Order: sequence, then C-alpha cells, then structure tokens
Amino acid sequence: RFDTLAAGRYSVAFSTAYLDSLSLTLPEREVMLADGQAAQVDFATPSGTTLRAAACPGLQLPRGQGAVLGQVTNADTDRPLTTAHVAVSWTDLSVDRTTFQPVTTNRGGEVRVDSLGRYRLCGVPTETYVLLQVQDSGRAGSVITVSVGDDGGVMVRDLSLSTESARSLVAADSATAAQAASDTT
Repeated sequence: RFDTLAAGRYSVAFSTAYLDSLSLTLPEREVMLADGQAAQVDFATPSGTTLRAAACPGLQLPRGQGAVLGQVTNADTDRPLTTAHVAVSWTDLSVDRTTFQPVTTNRGGEVRVDSLGRYRLCGVPTETYVLLQVQDSGRAGSVITVSVGDDGGVMVRDLSLSTESARSLVAADSATAAQAASDTT
C-alpha cells in the first residue's frame, strides 16, 4: 500500500523467493494516476497445478507428486555437461494392511540430460527427501538431498560435476554399500 503518490505513470511488479528460485518473473503492470485518484492492482502467483503442467508438459501431476529440473554443468569449464545423467532415489514408507508393520520401498531411476545439459524429473514425491546425483563417464558427483514443496510442486536445482576430481562410480557404489552395512550394525 502506498498512501501518497504524485500523479503520473507507474510500473508495479512483485516477486517472491519461491518464484525467484524458479527463475520466474511475472509481468509488470502499468498504472496511470491522476491527481487525487486511487488505484488497486491485483497480482497472483501461478498455482501448483499450473507450475507442474509447465514443468512437465503433457503430464497431470497430482498433489503429492512434483518435478525437479535444472541444468548440469561441468564444474571445471562451466559448460553444459551434455553426456551426463541424473540419478534420483527416495524411500516410500507405508503400512502393510495385513500385518500393520511398516514397509519401506526404495524407488528411483535416472534421466539423461539433453543437448543443453538440461534435465527434468517428473513424478517425484513432494514433502519427501529425494536424493540426486550427477553421473557421467563412470564418475559420480556428491549426493544432494532436496525436498519439493507440495504447494508449488516444482523445484529448480542446477547441478555440476568436476569430471577431473569426481570419484569413480564403482568407488561411489562401494562407499554407499559400506555405509549401508555400517548403518545396519
């Protein structure tokens, strides 16, 4: 709210941290004010349904499912890493209806980046920790943990991999297996 503005033409815009994280800029609105005139300008943010549809064209992702997208770059050159893929995993927790015991199910997959290094993961769970890892030419980056909020349903997460200093994928798998074994003892 602005209490006192001189007559004239004004350009009004707004942004939010969430829209900024998606690199979305909403269009400005122009307002012409005469002396003593009041004006009201309404703004709205895109709904989660609209954001999900924009992130994953052709899919209708319901609440509880979202998308993670971004670009993968070579950390040594800052150029798109066009031969990489992004691995994703998470754990679903449910209850067996017969035994009423908790059941954990590991889920995941991978997606190749496109010719510009961009990736898109559609259908990941929201409000759940999701693990991401860049892999390229037998090398693997650090595992990154993200959580996509259900209200918006979309997260942009750019990733990078140093092909010179990344550990080999076999070593990364061995380290993961060793960590899992130590967690169970």
